[in-house]
Amino acid sequence: MKYVKLLLCLIGLLSFSASAMAEEEGKLDISHIVLEHIKDSYEWHVTDIGDRSVIIHLPVIVHSSTGWHAFCSSAFEHHPNADGYRMGPHNLAIATQGDNAGKIVELTGGEEKRPFDISITKTVLNLFICAIILLHPDTSKMVQETQAQQRGAQGIHRIHRNARHVCRG
Repeated sequence: MKYVKLLLCLIGLLSFSASAMAEEEGKLDISHIVLEHIKDSYEWHVTDIGDRSVIIHLPVIVHSSTGWHAFCSSAFEHHPNADGYRMGPHNLAIATQGDNAGKIVELTGGEEKRPFDISITKTVLNLFICAIILLHPDTSKMVQETQAQQRGAQGIHRIHRNARHVCRG
């Protein structure tokens, strides 16, 4: 388990440094890189290998005016159209500008409405991964061992204190 955590940390650092080195013309825009990594999204861009992107497409679950829809985020176009929407199925799109930028909207009659959205976004997936790591049996075993060591140290202090009391009589 220790090696898995180390490997995940290394992969995260390498993907961050790879995106930092890939900036055009040698300019390094730290704020852009940090905001891109923090921003919530319906897909998780892991890294670029050559001219190919490694992306984890996440499930989209929405309730719009036409009912419940569940599909993969890869169903949305990769680039926005002239109106600034990444079009998808069922009159749904991801807005790239305005108040709903980065969110799924339903386009009806030239208007955009926010559907009820319970999709698994990048932030939600990150929370799931952290919960799995924390609830993993090896992790809980480490916590129990640490608590046992702390109780053991307190027990030694009690024995020492009681021994002094008995010796003083």
